[in-house]
Amino acid sequence: MLRSEQRFRLMLCVGAPVLLGILTGIFNLTDIIRVCKKIHRPPLTAPALLMVLIWLAIYIAIGLATYVVLDSRVYKEEKLLALGSCAGQLLLHTFWIMLFFNTDIWLLSAFVHLLYLALVLLNTLLYYKIDNRSGLLLAPCALVSIYYTYLSLVIIFIN
Repeated sequence: MLRSEQRFRLMLCVGAPVLLGILTGIFNLTDIIRVCKKIHRPPLTAPALLMVLIWLAIYIAIGLATYVVLDSRVYKEEKLLALGSCAGQLLLHTFWIMLFFNTDIWLLSAFVHLLYLALVLLNTLLYYKIDNRSGLLLAPCALVSIYYTYLSLVIIFIN
């Protein structure tokens, strides 16, 4: 059973990325709908509702992985680097959403997404090094990020 301090930390670790994802989606919803109606979609584009549910699960997994890292017994510097890369990944993803759906600069948004993918892979490795369970929790995020990188790159050529 988790102590009250651990429960609070777990709720904060899971709640922060989920809240960021929900707020990003809400604030950009009209632009997301506009762009999705306007662009030619690449082959293998998943339905929007499915992607929303997948991202919700990924944000929860990021939070759980972060909790595992915070609870680990490694040097403070290792934790700070891993947690910093996680925060950077979340912020860069939010920036990519705003860039992609609020501008028509497909090439720049694809480049930003490539940077995001690199940060996700780095974060996954750092988390895995600290505790393999946390790295495995981030593996779906890495896979979905590869998928979104594919979509971003193909959109350049078909729009």
